[in-house]
Amino acid sequence: QNPAIWTPNLCAAILGLYYWSVYMCYCPKDANWLPFTEKHHRVAFVATALLCIGAYTFLEPTTAATVLGLTGNVMTLKMFGGPLAAMRTVIQEKSTQALNLGFTCIVNLNCNLWFFYAYFMLNDPFIYMQDGLGLALTTIQLALFARYGIHR
Repeated sequence: QNPAIWTPNLCAAILGLYYWSVYMCYCPKDANWLPFTEKHHRVAFVATALLCIGAYTFLEPTTAATVLGLTGNVMTLKMFGGPLAAMRTVIQEKSTQALNLGFTCIVNLNCNLWFFYAYFMLNDPFIYMQDGLGLALTTIQLALFARYGIHR
């Protein structure tokens, strides 16, 4: 019910779907470097959407809020955890070529803003716990850029 929460998240969901569709449009069909296949991604998207719609429609509001909050946490942590595999490569090769500095900076800023807003203004652990973890992970990534430099 708080527009300060749902408005940016709705925009992020719409933009995320757009980015994903552009990526899938240009990604080679035989790409073997992706985790799972395009079909797996589509099935996971539909399953997540059905879970959210089902929780909203059939569960009592407090239970639905918990299910939706935990689902959002899982999805967000997947986004934050995505670069973890690349961090191993960065350390082994002593090069940040496998990381995207712009994405890391924006996610770090996003986590800072959401963490402090959720902790001090909302007292909402569904938001500040995931963004606190995201803040820690992106700070580690920024430390790798500080240690190994920016490589393209």
